[in-house]
Amino acid sequence: MLSQQSEETLNRQLEEWKSWIRRDLGAYSDPEKLLRTMKLAAAAAYGNTEAEWTLWTRRNRFTFVLRVRRRAIITPPYFGCTASSRSWRAGEDWHRGRDLPDGDFSEELWRRMLLAILSYEVDEPVPPQSVAPAPVTDEPGGPIAALGKVTVSESNILVEQFTFRVGYDAAQRAALEWAGQRIARALAEITPPAAPLAEHPT
Repeated sequence: MLSQQSEETLNRQLEEWKSWIRRDLGAYSDPEKLLRTMKLAAAAAYGNTEAEWTLWTRRNRFTFVLRVRRRAIITPPYFGCTASSRSWRAGEDWHRGRDLPDGDFSEELWRRMLLAILSYEVDEPVPPQSVAPAPVTDEPGGPIAALGKVTVSESNILVEQFTFRVGYDAAQRAALEWAGQRIARALAEITPPAAPLAEHPT
């Protein structure tokens, strides 16, 4: 059974904590809905009084604990947070997680927890790949010449791979140059060059 002193201490700390949640998490969420998951622990160990609160994101679950120790007069309440993944990784049958900042209950610790959650959620961007455009040639074995030796479906795959490798703009220029070369060759085969005019003696 909770002692009256521990219960009063816990209620006082809870109201202060709730005010931080309403202030810091109310911009894009309804704090009152978030607070629905805050509850008193059914049976805290060693005569302590505990309250738990769970915050979910799409990938992780963050569990906060506010614990008022039995000797609350001389010992400040404990405040802690743990992170746990909501899904398993391939080949694993447990949820990965870690401890976040903890210590004596304070607003400064609460802010450190929020920053830790932000850091935990942030994805590291993949560095952009710097790929030099391949030279546009129609020589035997070149990327453009290869397109004339494959089927339509294979050529589509080659075009996609070539576009991905050199970029859309470079692929457009290559296509225009390739088309110009083929048109020039077709015209040369159909229309032979005119014979030079014979010079008439004056």
